[in-house]
Amino acid sequence: MQPPVPIVPEQDQTVSGLVTFRWQGAGPLPPGAAYEVVVWNEDEPPDAARGVAAPTLEESLVVDLDAP
Repeated sequence: MQPPVPIVPEQDQTVSGLVTFRWQGAGPLPPGAAYEVVVWNEDEPPDAARGVAAPTLEESLVVDLDAP
């Protein structure tokens, strides 16, 4: 299965505050699968990424990245 294609924010863009994430899936999710939005700081490697919200079946998510 192909990964989803990010739509907003633009790839490699630094964001903060209330952010809308939108992506386009490559097809239907398999049973039991979900999307998860992950972030990492500029000084961290991508494998340090952490989820910012619960996984979702939707193709968009609004998250307050400044929330503790």
